[in-house]
Amino acid sequence: MALSVSTLDRLSSLERFVEEWPGPLGILLYVSEHDAYHNLDFIIRSSAILSRKDIVRRLDVHLVYKRDGHNPINYMRNVLLNNSFADYNFYIDIDLIPNKGAYRSLQNMIKSNGNSIFLLPAFKSEIYLDEKLFPKNKGELLKLIEKGSVNGIGVKSGWKLGHQPTNYSRWLTATEPYRAVFKDAFEPYVVAPKWLWARFNEDLMERMGDKIAYARLLHGLGFEFWVAPNDFIIHLPHILSAGTKKYGLYPDMYRCGSVLFEKYRTDLNLLFPNVTF
Repeated sequence: MALSVSTLDRLSSLERFVEEWPGPLGILLYVSEHDAYHNLDFIIRSSAILSRKDIVRRLDVHLVYKRDGHNPINYMRNVLLNNSFADYNFYIDIDLIPNKGAYRSLQNMIKSNGNSIFLLPAFKSEIYLDEKLFPKNKGELLKLIEKGSVNGIGVKSGWKLGHQPTNYSRWLTATEPYRAVFKDAFEPYVVAPKWLWARFNEDLMERMGDKIAYARLLHGLGFEFWVAPNDFIIHLPHILSAGTKKYGLYPDMYRCGSVLFEKYRTDLNLLFPNVTF
């Protein structure tokens, strides 16, 4: 089951996502009470998503009301996880679109080795990929990479953290699943078993290393990360989120987030003394 958080202004991305993902989807809408009362009913009823019965049958919708100026992203992820009915969950941002065959491929990987953590390599598009341009398979994606229209996240900028343990150069020619060697600051979008019962740290809000902290936890628990060789997700361009803008406007928010982020690293070191983070 794919699990994702969205705001009302990202519902168009949700429509794109469900077109490519034929499996169940848990979506949490982060809304103000005003929007929920005045706009949500209209938006849902007029949405192209809920006008289709094949989508409604696999869609699970939750609401979390905005209470202050902070985005409790990990609290919302845990709401989705606690209410998931699936044995395995795919944690993904709503503006990352998978290829159409990804759901079936992940199912097959889980059947062959259900005790591992699986991930789809994440790419970034330099152009907006509508339904006609979006690659249907790895072959079409490789052509876009060759043109420079799509790149692995961080590859073009030379960013050495984040998604680099995915090993993009290996993925280009891979035909079998391969292990991504964990390095600190790895932040993959993973498929994990619900029985693991690993929860996101709710002290981390906005962009406070939330996915990095979760990958550290999975690494500490002894799980290996395995990369799907023929499937992918692509981040589509969009305007900056309010949380990202706050980091530039309020330096104290970044400093406080860094303190909490490092505190969690210390907690993990105490919990897993024989593991390097």
